[in-house]
Amino acid sequence: MTAAKEGALSAELSFRLLEEKGAPPLGELARMATEVETPTGTAVFAIDHDMRRHLLVRADAVDDSLTDRRSPGIHLASTWLVGEAGRAPYIDLLCPDSRFARLFSRFADDLVSRLGVSGDPARTCTRSLARWRDMFRRVPDRALPPQQACGLLGELIQLENLAGIQPHRALETWTGWDRDRVDFRGGASALEVKATLSREGWSIGIHGLDQLDDSTFGELHILIYRFERVAQGGTTLPEIVQRLLDLGVDSAELHSRLLAVGYSPHDTSYDALRFDERERRLYRVDDSFPRLIRRSLVGGEPPDGVTGLQYTVSLNSPTPAPLAPGDLKAVGERLLGL
Repeated sequence: MTAAKEGALSAELSFRLLEEKGAPPLGELARMATEVETPTGTAVFAIDHDMRRHLLVRADAVDDSLTDRRSPGIHLASTWLVGEAGRAPYIDLLCPDSRFARLFSRFADDLVSRLGVSGDPARTCTRSLARWRDMFRRVPDRALPPQQACGLLGELIQLENLAGIQPHRALETWTGWDRDRVDFRGGASALEVKATLSREGWSIGIHGLDQLDDSTFGELHILIYRFERVAQGGTTLPEIVQRLLDLGVDSAELHSRLLAVGYSPHDTSYDALRFDERERRLYRVDDSFPRLIRRSLVGGEPPDGVTGLQYTVSLNSPTPAPLAPGDLKAVGERLLGL
C-alpha cells in the first residue's frame, strides 16, 4: 500500500480534465486513475454521461449493504463495472448534485489519501463518508459579504501560521468558528483576530463586555489585519484553504468549521474576491488597552434594559503601542503549548 504520490493530480484538476473532454456515451464512464494503489487495486476518478463526478474504489466483492443515499450531495453504492480486465466489483461514490462538486473533490482527495494507507477500502470509504456526511446536506444560501470574508481570511492566515508549526494542534486552537468570544485559545493564552478594509486609521468593533476580558486567561492578545481588495495578487479564501490542506490540516474538520461560519467551497464567487494584506498590528490586552469590560461597570453589569452592547476601540494614538512583529510567533507558540 502506498499513499498518494507527491505531485499527483488533485481530484478537482482530474475531474476538470475529464470534463474538458466532454460527456462519455450513455451508460459509460470516462475514467482517470488516481495513482493510489489499494489492497484491491487502483482507485479511479470518473464522470458519467450526465457529467456527474464519481470516485471508484476497487472492492473484494459487491456488497449491497454498502448502499447509502442519505445525503443529497453524495451517494455510495457497491456495483459491478466493466474495464479492460473484464467485470470487477467496485465501491462507487457519486456526487449527484453539481452544487456539491467542489466539496466532492475535497472529499475525494481526503479519501484517496486514506485509501493509500488503509488495509480495508470498504471500511475506509464508509468511515470517510460518516466524517463528511453533514457537509453534503447543506449549501449556504449566499456568499459571505467582503467584510466578513476578510475577517475570516484574517483568522485563516493566523491558522496557517500555527499550522506551519503544528498542523493538527493548530486546528484545535481555532475557536472563532464556534462563536467563541475569542478566535484562538490554547492553554492560558488567547488571541482575538480582527480585520479591516479601511485604508486609514485603526478602529475595531468589539462585541460585548467579555470579548476583551483577560481575567480568565493568563494572557490575551489582539491581532489586527488591514486588507485591501485587489484585482490581482493577494490571496483568496479558496487559496488559503488549499494552503492549509497542504500543511496537513484535517480536511473534513476544516471544511466542517468553514461551513459553520458560512463559507462554502461550492461558491465560485470567492475565486474573484482577492485581498492583499497591507499591514498588521499585535497588541497585548491588559489594563493599558482601551476597553469596556465587566469590572469597568458599577456592580459588574450594565444597567437594566441595556443589551447587545457593542463599541468601537480607536488605536490611532501612540499608546498603547503595538508589539514588535516578531512577538506574534511567540504568541503562537504559547497557543500551541510549546
